[in-house]
Amino acid sequence: MENRSFKTRVAFLIGRVGPVGLIPVAPGTMGAIVGAVMAIFSWRLGFPFYFAILSIVVFAGTWAAEIIEKETKIHDDRKVVIDEVAGMMLTLSLWENPGLLVTIIAFFLFRLFDILKPWPISVIDRRVGGGIGCMADDIAAGFLCLLILMIFHSFWGGK
Repeated sequence: MENRSFKTRVAFLIGRVGPVGLIPVAPGTMGAIVGAVMAIFSWRLGFPFYFAILSIVVFAGTWAAEIIEKETKIHDDRKVVIDEVAGMMLTLSLWENPGLLVTIIAFFLFRLFDILKPWPISVIDRRVGGGIGCMADDIAAGFLCLLILMIFHSFWGGK
């Protein structure tokens, strides 16, 4: 890494979310945990700031993942966890105060979708390359989880 440009080093720092992507066991799970924590704390700033932070994560993550993929020649490298952060933040994006139960359900549902990649996530994962592809499958997983949670929320009516 010492021979890489400053821009590339910054991309690795963003894409791996600092040292999180280098955790040897379940880096994606750790990235999702970071995303859940960021979601909870970002909401304290209000929805406009939450949306701004989520947007920055998505755009910076796409930029970083693109550079990392070109550098390593690995599509959606498991060490790149900014996509899990974005997906988890999207999953929790409509809950100002999700509470422990919703957060836990959202976390496990997101990880299940991220790992199993049901349709249409699997199609995105196979057909879209580069930084956009790295981020898009997790964004799709987060969106589907959000929809499922909203449907269940309409029935259970609580937080």
